[in-house]
Amino acid sequence: MIDAPSLDEGGVVAGVVSRTAALVIDVTVIAGAFYGALALGLLTAQVLTFNRLDPTAISATVASIMLAAWTAFYFWAAWWLFGKTVGKAVLGLRVVQLDGATVSWARALVRVAGYALSVMSLGVGFAWVAVDRRRRAWHDMLAGTRVVYDWTPHPGSVGRARTPPTVDRRARR
Repeated sequence: MIDAPSLDEGGVVAGVVSRTAALVIDVTVIAGAFYGALALGLLTAQVLTFNRLDPTAISATVASIMLAAWTAFYFWAAWWLFGKTVGKAVLGLRVVQLDGATVSWARALVRVAGYALSVMSLGVGFAWVAVDRRRRAWHDMLAGTRVVYDWTPHPGSVGRARTPPTVDRRARR
């Protein structure tokens, strides 16, 4: 069994399976939000203009540009503001800088550009995690980031160790 590489600061580096699962969740969230907003926008336009609008009236090029912009914004804002996307949050992952610090807005923007390169390479940039000994994809290398497991216990979290209540049987008599 191969152990996940551990780095001094920021936690244990996440592996291929959890990162891929997080990406699948993110793609689902992105597509659902985009097409839901698109449908809501068309419906609103129909109600306001009293006209039946054809959903195919939006050209594929315009829709593709809108989807690309929404995707870039989703990843950039999530990494910068929260250190994780919805998919990464579900899987207990976090994006950090190499020193374990939170990701700056500029570094998140570089990471988005790296994501685009990973997509344009037909996924080779994402798959690089499987062969890199530090488990970093191309976008991690470009932005100086890594994805780690975010398993620190939080107060009030589910699954925290609790001491069972003691029962004083003498008090019942």
